[in-house]
Amino acid sequence: MITIKIRILAEERKIGATRLAELTGMSRSTIYNIYENKKCPTLAEMERFARIFGVYMEDLYESPYSRYYNEKVGEKAIELQNRPDFWTNEPNPLKSEKNQL
Repeated sequence: MITIKIRILAEERKIGATRLAELTGMSRSTIYNIYENKKCPTLAEMERFARIFGVYMEDLYESPYSRYYNEKVGEKAIELQNRPDFWTNEPNPLKSEKNQL
């Protein structure tokens, strides 16, 4: 599932929904719908947000298919594989702990 981080970035920069609507050319209701995950922004809208916040587009969302998410999962996998009990016939701890990331 994709998590859109527009609201988080706006709050960090102390940009209200009304001001963000003015900067993007979107309506305030569209901004609120994006905040509440009722609307998924288009690529063009994501580019506008990235430009306004001064971040890369990938910083606007979190997804299991993003590089940063996979780096977190990879670090956890390496950590688990280094456990003494990992290579036994016991249930794989990676499967149960991966869902908690």
